[in-house]
Amino acid sequence: MPEHGQYPDRDLWLSSSSWPPASRFSKLTTLVVPPLNTNHRGRLEEHLNQLLRLLETLENLRDRIDILSDRANRIQERQLNQSSYVFAVVSTIFLPLNFVTGLFGANLLGLPFADATNGFWVLVGLCLLMSVGLVAVFRWFKWL
Repeated sequence: MPEHGQYPDRDLWLSSSSWPPASRFSKLTTLVVPPLNTNHRGRLEEHLNQLLRLLETLENLRDRIDILSDRANRIQERQLNQSSYVFAVVSTIFLPLNFVTGLFGANLLGLPFADATNGFWVLVGLCLLMSVGLVAVFRWFKWL
């Protein structure tokens, strides 16, 4: 959809005050020539006024559509920003946890807590501690 002002020539002639034929029609309503009697000139003036009112209505509608389009764009941007924010927060919390669980879940010898009986619970505690620490940092910087 073209933006308002993208076609300046079209926008110019839609303006009722600068519509080129308006001056010509207004001259016709004042001319005294044999083919145009008073009745014809009155009808021409009436049609010119009606046309100018329609052009003003079109101009007002175009302005309203521009306003509504801007509002719709702002609503969509706000929703997208909110979704991106939630995604960033969730990713920031779970990516380090995913790294730690992937690291300790690997079948490699010599990892810490591999032989300990409560090694799993230590790993869970570290993950919870990291999560709480990240939430605290987010709240400290007022990101949450």
